[in-house]
Amino acid sequence: MELGVRLMTAADGAARSPGGVVVLHPPLETGPPVRLARGRRARILVPLALVVPLAGLGAVVMMLSGEPLVLALGLTIAAALVLGCVAVGSLVLAPRDGRIELETVRRRLELPPTRVARLAGPVGAGLALLFSALLVLGGLQGVDMGPTRFTSPFVGLVLAAIVLVGVLRNPPGGARAARLVLTPDGVGRRRGTEIELLPWDEVTAPRLSVDPAVQLTIWRRSVTPAAGARASQALADARLVLPLATYRSDPNLVVALVEHYRTHARDRAELGTAEAVERVRQGELRGPRRA
Repeated sequence: MELGVRLMTAADGAARSPGGVVVLHPPLETGPPVRLARGRRARILVPLALVVPLAGLGAVVMMLSGEPLVLALGLTIAAALVLGCVAVGSLVLAPRDGRIELETVRRRLELPPTRVARLAGPVGAGLALLFSALLVLGGLQGVDMGPTRFTSPFVGLVLAAIVLVGVLRNPPGGARAARLVLTPDGVGRRRGTEIELLPWDEVTAPRLSVDPAVQLTIWRRSVTPAAGARASQALADARLVLPLATYRSDPNLVVALVEHYRTHARDRAELGTAEAVERVRQGELRGPRRA
């Protein structure tokens, strides 16, 4: 079952608004802040707090070894630790309450993922591949790397294979870097130049969830499952799921934005124009437009 309309929009890059991404703080009361479930936050932050100091110490020791290849390994580990901390800070801890980021493209209003969300995957994969190559090279050259001296080529090859499989299954621009898209025709997500849309008349009210992640889910009306039902692949193909942690936008405001245009058909024609941005700026996302 297809999501609805698939559009190829490679030419729309030239149609972006000159101002780029606009950050707004609309005067709109939307309810309590949305947070990742406490248990999930603990499972992310506690291991990070334990691993970062130990791995950082190991990286420093490697950088002081005097061996160029081991120094390169230490620098790679340090770079990966910095990237991981920045990513967790951006995706889990960064404040989002009361703000929403928008970008207008011809006949579309888009919510872009953060720069960290767009770069963390490709940069992390690159660092992992570099680390793998250094392990293999060090083993082949007989560099003393402690207990991994004789196993490092094998470890490096296995790690590289895992990373390459992950990249092939989730290429840059995949679901984690998807943009939320609102057009006069429907609501959807954009991955690279491809847009998947659900027509407005076929969607239900957007739903927020906080476990295992802060996500926005929009179902096709005819296949909305009962509460608590497990989604089959057919159901999964008939819904939009967007990880809101990758956006610097208040999840409540995102829901209010989608719900307004879902329930106000007359206003959909303004999507992709300055009028839609002004509506959000003024907080006019409930009820009829005020004079």
